[in-house]
Amino acid sequence: MALVGIMSDAHGNTGAFDRCVQVLQERGARSFVFLGDAVGYIPSAEVVRRLQDMGGRVRCIRGNHEALLLNGDLEAERDRVYQLAALRPLLTDEEIGFLASWPPFLHAKMGRFNVAFVHGSPSDPTYGYVYPDTDLGPFGTPADFLFMGNSHHPFVRRSNDCCFVNVGSCGLPRDHGSLGAAATFDDDSGAVEVYRFDIEAANGRAMRGPPALHPSVVAVMSRRKDEIYGTRV
Repeated sequence: MALVGIMSDAHGNTGAFDRCVQVLQERGARSFVFLGDAVGYIPSAEVVRRLQDMGGRVRCIRGNHEALLLNGDLEAERDRVYQLAALRPLLTDEEIGFLASWPPFLHAKMGRFNVAFVHGSPSDPTYGYVYPDTDLGPFGTPADFLFMGNSHHPFVRRSNDCCFVNVGSCGLPRDHGSLGAAATFDDDSGAVEVYRFDIEAANGRAMRGPPALHPSVVAVMSRRKDEIYGTRV
């Protein structure tokens, strides 16, 4: 049996990423998959460096923010929120090459299961969005399990003989801003668990800057919700 930790959408929130890895390791994960968006919103290169330091323990796929950073095709108005132009000088050429090496999707045999990983959706691996109430019927996939992020809203649902898992966001959750999300996958039993963990202190450090975050990002971090998806740890 191997327990795999699956995380996504750190968005430069280093303290939240560190807490996420700690939580997954405490649950028993020794290998990891990162579903993209190490960057964006918080202009820090530290999450990229953390992933580099993890070496062969982690497999990464490209998120929409990595794609935008690499192709440089971003409107100035939108980049006031994303802050990718501010991030670019902080990254070395080696780190840019590391991001460029991430594939847009990953298929793997894990135990007896066929498992697929995307950032967005089965039909649009990099830019698609799948929410808890999205109709999964149109998504055909030969995988037994499909893991994704990007919407920052976690869920586990079955459709078309596939278990669809959105692992949420470890660094910028959009349902309850102070509770990061990530998942584990047991490649022996096929059990999936979504965990929620406190990132309020990490958010506070990010909000204090420098640089200043866009008000819309601060608003997301400040959201609170009575009911959350996942097991709080």
